[in-house]
Amino acid sequence: MAGKGNRLPIIVGLAAAAVVVVVAALLLSRGAPEAGSAERAGGGAPASAVVARDKAVAWLKSQQEADGSYGEKMVKENRVGLTALALRALITSKGVTADDPAVAKAVAFILAHRQPDGGIYEPGNPLTNYNTSLAVMALAAVDREKYAAEISKAKDFLLGIQRTEKLGFSPKDKQYGGWGYDREGQRRADGSNTQFTLEALKAAGLDENDEAWKKALIFVSRCQNNAETSDQPGAAVVNDGGGIYRPDESKAGEVKGAGGLVGWRSYGALTYAMFKSYLYAGLKPDDPRVTGALKWIRSNWSVTENPGIKKQGLYYYYLTFARAMAAYGERTVTTADGVEHDWAAELSRQLVELQNADGSWGPNEADRWMEGSKVLVTGYALTALNIALRDE
Repeated sequence: MAGKGNRLPIIVGLAAAAVVVVVAALLLSRGAPEAGSAERAGGGAPASAVVARDKAVAWLKSQQEADGSYGEKMVKENRVGLTALALRALITSKGVTADDPAVAKAVAFILAHRQPDGGIYEPGNPLTNYNTSLAVMALAAVDREKYAAEISKAKDFLLGIQRTEKLGFSPKDKQYGGWGYDREGQRRADGSNTQFTLEALKAAGLDENDEAWKKALIFVSRCQNNAETSDQPGAAVVNDGGGIYRPDESKAGEVKGAGGLVGWRSYGALTYAMFKSYLYAGLKPDDPRVTGALKWIRSNWSVTENPGIKKQGLYYYYLTFARAMAAYGERTVTTADGVEHDWAAELSRQLVELQNADGSWGPNEADRWMEGSKVLVTGYALTALNIALRDE
């Protein structure tokens, strides 16, 4: 039998092991980064972001209707778009594959709403552009090659409703080069419809030299408060490089300039939408439109609100913010005050903080643009989180 003196190292060793276990448990309880999460999230996403993703996936699956669709309350008439949004959020989540029953059912629902004109929407729905664009993005994320024929037809549909000469618009028209809600081109073009369409065309593999990109730049440039590059008189009133909803409207309101000239306040979501569209269209980093947008972003950095309109459209902002930053390709952004921000880490931490206990997000109390829908905002938030985690 060993003596008391021989037992001392064993006792000390056991005590040390116990300390290690306790410390490890404390770190895990505080959301210490898991192995590999730093690389996926730009260096600082907490392990809780991975947990948040998995909870959101489970919640979204639980909300799917028997026919594979998603549709609730005020967004019932936009089931194709909402289903596509949820589908893309699911399929871009790590661990969810194309043969997942929820994915397969959602794809089947979307494909069941292909129309003779190539669009993907429910007959009678006025938001044909949004629905088709979201459907293209979802199908491309699931399997672009498998659904190549459907995506190609939808791409042609989207190109056909761009506000250009074929619909009776000339380059002098404010709407020229943009997209609006509808198929006929009767409702005005705006930066939100346009950014979703350009996202869809990129996902569909539209050639980078296609004329649609060049014409789109005309419209997007008119939605920027940049006196150097915009031909709109209101741009000179604000001239901060930020983006607005359309050439003569901002959801952040107007500004009165000298001589009664009206300008339109820049705000977050549409600035990031504009910035992303510039990058997709192939503008170089030193283009004054790109540098102007970056200047605004650096001066109005936030992951807690949609700058300019606070909580309105907050989750739409998170989605657009994430996509724009991913397109930008830089891990960090240095703001006007000299602080360096790891955008993916900051965004993922904020989304974790806002998530509900059941895995959903929302509803947004500033219920504008249908953000009273938990399915809608969860689709936005989960996709943004996946981008921050580098899963998308």
